[in-house]
Amino acid sequence: MFTGIIEATAKVIERTKNGFVLSRPKFFDELQIGQSIACNGACLTLTTFDKATMHFDIIPETFARTNLNESKAINLERALAANGRFEGHIVLGHIDTTTQLLEKKPEGAGERMRFAIPEVIADYIVTKGSITINGVSLTIAACESDSFEIALIPTTLELTNLGKLQVGDSMNIEADYFAKLLHKWHS
Repeated sequence: MFTGIIEATAKVIERTKNGFVLSRPKFFDELQIGQSIACNGACLTLTTFDKATMHFDIIPETFARTNLNESKAINLERALAANGRFEGHIVLGHIDTTTQLLEKKPEGAGERMRFAIPEVIADYIVTKGSITINGVSLTIAACESDSFEIALIPTTLELTNLGKLQVGDSMNIEADYFAKLLHKWHS
């Protein structure tokens, strides 16, 4: 389980037939083969690593549901330790779909971004609800029938790959797990 609080952003060093190699953040110590790490929000298994790199295998299902085949910088979060602080919201690392950035504009010291609502997650999108975009825990600032908006503070723009987004870019989306459960129970 994850919280959507990004610890680092890593560069894609190499794409392999079965996955990719990422740069290893200096403070990512205590790594173990088999460890779960959220990469742009997708829970991936660390297959090998050294002082400078981390290697991940990726199955076709993951490539089909995510933007991992096209991203150049990847948001990273290690799994939540049982004795760790719980911030953000509950994130499983199971990407529902991708969506595109439709618009971004300055708002105060930060930015406001508008994304398309894919039909597969439309029932889970509500104003002030939680959503995970490229692994980042965010609050939905506003929503319409076909789009939703998030408001980003400068720190989030600086410490994640969201600050480098351009209109049309593809983003990984995980809808709020509790919204999914409530919808299923009331369906």
